[in-house]
Amino acid sequence: MGIFVNLFFGYFLILAAFFFGVLTYTYRKKELLYVGIGAVVLSSFSIIYEFSYYFSSILNGNIISLGFAVAWMLAIVFLILSQQKKSSGTSEPVTQEYLDSIINAEDEEWDPES
Repeated sequence: MGIFVNLFFGYFLILAAFFFGVLTYTYRKKELLYVGIGAVVLSSFSIIYEFSYYFSSILNGNIISLGFAVAWMLAIVFLILSQQKKSSGTSEPVTQEYLDSIINAEDEEWDPES
């Protein structure tokens, strides 16, 4: 009975780690990051404690255990990616000063034959 409680708790921690990893990636708040890291660490302890069961379950083709292993890895990936800066697609952002300099610039003569 004890092994099933440990496994259920481990699966619950893996789901919590994945959930908080996605939330951290989406909202990028430090509080969610700390909760996500805590859930990943606790789920890692659970995986280490029941390593032989998880390993044999994945090798035997148990889809649920394989899904939880992928969710655990994705939680770590989301937590890492949440600390990266979001790129806006341009290398340098357009500043208000640059736009003002274009608007206030002197008009140039346009030669249609050139």
